[in-house]
Amino acid sequence: MGDALREAVEGGIYAHDTELQRLFVALAYRLRHARAKHDWTTTDTDYRAQFYALDVLNIELHELEEAVVNGEGRAREKDEALDVIAVAARYWLGDHLPEGEK
Repeated sequence: MGDALREAVEGGIYAHDTELQRLFVALAYRLRHARAKHDWTTTDTDYRAQFYALDVLNIELHELEEAVVNGEGRAREKDEALDVIAVAARYWLGDHLPEGEK
């Protein structure tokens, strides 16, 4: 997914917009890292995986809020925001679902 996304960004509709390009490339790298570090294992009978995924999203959103409230700086806020986007993207991609349901 990361390589395909990077190719689309570098040569596709966002090639003219370097800000979006940086975002999508950073997201691709963050997704690769997140998938390697945090496996959302699922089974065909485990309906709780979707709630686990939502809990992770809430945790990341809280970390972003804390960075803002505590004045941790723009770099930290952007890093936490990227985590929120990555977790939401994993949910959208169906990482919490069994293979046949994605």
